[in-house]
Amino acid sequence: MDSTTPLPDSEIYLARPETQAEYAERVSLLPSQLALPFPEEMERADGAVDKVARIMQRLSFVKVDRVHVGGSYGRGTTVRGHVDAELTVFVNRLNPAADTDVGMQELLQSPWTLERTARFVEWQLGVPVTRRQDAQQLQLTLDGVELAVALAQNACRAGEAAAGVDRVARQAEALVAPLLRLPDAAAVAAAGVAPGRTRDRALVEALTGLIWNVPPPVNYAIRLFIAWVTCGLAARGLLSSSTLPTVALELIVLHAFHAECSEPSHDLDRLPPGRSLLLRTFLRALDTASRLDEPGGGPVVMLDAGALGYRREEGERFRACWGTEGPFVIHPIDPTCNVARSSGGAHVAWDWAGLAREAGALLAVLRRESLAALLGASTLGAALESLALTERPRPGPWVPPSVDEMQELQESMWDAWRVAREGDEDVCMDD
Repeated sequence: MDSTTPLPDSEIYLARPETQAEYAERVSLLPSQLALPFPEEMERADGAVDKVARIMQRLSFVKVDRVHVGGSYGRGTTVRGHVDAELTVFVNRLNPAADTDVGMQELLQSPWTLERTARFVEWQLGVPVTRRQDAQQLQLTLDGVELAVALAQNACRAGEAAAGVDRVARQAEALVAPLLRLPDAAAVAAAGVAPGRTRDRALVEALTGLIWNVPPPVNYAIRLFIAWVTCGLAARGLLSSSTLPTVALELIVLHAFHAECSEPSHDLDRLPPGRSLLLRTFLRALDTASRLDEPGGGPVVMLDAGALGYRREEGERFRACWGTEGPFVIHPIDPTCNVARSSGGAHVAWDWAGLAREAGALLAVLRRESLAALLGASTLGAALESLALTERPRPGPWVPPSVDEMQELQESMWDAWRVAREGDEDVCMDD
């Protein structure tokens, strides 16, 4: 075959040195080809989020400080056909006319608070709102966008934001620093108290920032992983639960990226690290996921969140809070919270064992089989096919972007990330 003639997918293998670069490049383009939401989806989400955020600012029975937008929309990890947002309303105090925080926890957990907020949203928007008292959350669909709304405690005091106080750091300092100062005996005793939903919710800004602020290839790896679980496994009945918590999936991939930076794997030694980062991160995330059903709960997924987080040895002191069974995917800001645990109530237990089984199978395809087998006969291929068939929100045929357009998009994301991180050095990103 002439050297200029493209190889068929059936002859492109990750395990073959002569085709490894082509394999990595083709896989790296898949998220921008198929996983990114349509612009129309994001426009709808922008409008829906803005409407609800404005309404929440007008709540009259509490003093609202700010509204934070999280969920996959806020964290920048949405995939085509699955755009959702979570709005967290940070509340200063119970009574706008008072200057006390007495009763704040009672307010946040009160059925009265949930009901009054729900009625206000229904009156303003004219759409039904589901009350989830077990999750202390409201759920609604607006313009085809799934939204969740919850109240959270604001730890910042009046005037601090204007004075330049970092509100995200202030939340962590007020809500987590006291935990980290507990003596060992008190840390173990904390296991007798369920991790505070109100505390985790009040730390959502730090979590959003941690996941949002990653290099573009890692963002694409997160989207590809979520698309695989959502469209390739859950939607096809390969998991006994209809879903898995998105934030746990995001943290598994982010943990893989951090591991690659500190100790690079040797799967793709022949390729420049920066060019193979998406595939290296995805492979490592699959490896972690494939071991989540090991005896003892498998590997502990725990991230270094820098100044807002905690050291691993500090987090391990709260192991008794994570539950007796794995997996263990620990909140990067709150060391008492295992985000992989089912919240109970009406929820079906999440099928982590099913994820481990399917991750091992997909990992074997990636490492041993051809690109044709990956795209045509694997669960990832099934997910990509489902995404390709997703209907565009507006009439008219969808024209797939060209390879040049996709590469230009990735380069523009790289440029934006480099500008945001100007001056930083990261050895795992070097070409």
